[in-house]
Amino acid sequence: MLKILIIHGSPHKGQTYKATMEFLDELGNRIEVEVKHIFLFQEQLELCRGCGICVVSDENRCPNKDDIQMIHTLMQNSDAIIITTPVYAMQVSALVKNFLERSAYIIHRPSFFGKWFMSISTQAFSGDKDVAKYLANVMHFWGFNIIPGLRLTLAPGDTQKKAIRKKITAAVDQFQAIDFLFQVGKIS
Repeated sequence: MLKILIIHGSPHKGQTYKATMEFLDELGNRIEVEVKHIFLFQEQLELCRGCGICVVSDENRCPNKDDIQMIHTLMQNSDAIIITTPVYAMQVSALVKNFLERSAYIIHRPSFFGKWFMSISTQAFSGDKDVAKYLANVMHFWGFNIIPGLRLTLAPGDTQKKAIRKKITAAVDQFQAIDFLFQVGKIS
């Protein structure tokens, strides 16, 4: 069974959430998964103070006392992480950006080797390619193996359902391949 943690970076359960649930429905029809959800808008995550203590000393000495370590523990206990975000001002949401900044020390002490990462980004017009690339770069430095991001254009009244379905199916195919490698013991 593949353990997946979804980190939702939208401030509400809108188009990005619906696309993620559609992806999970198809994935669950093909392979056995255990899914946990973190909604960043529901977590207590203070803004990074830029003090650098987490980088030069120890992340547990961070002056912010919030939910960041709990999220990192859930990530360590998962096989795959998916970060979802709408594209806002051509970039990840502020919730995702704050999460990444609060986790910046991981670039200096990567700890997610052997785990998989994929992003799901939605846009009305433009920016998804840069968002997927940004998230993949950060997660690569954290030690993750990268699955190409699921990038969807979800303009209001959009009639691209067939194209969206095709992209979701391709992303599910990637996870099915990873699950197969777990099953035959090629990765653990």
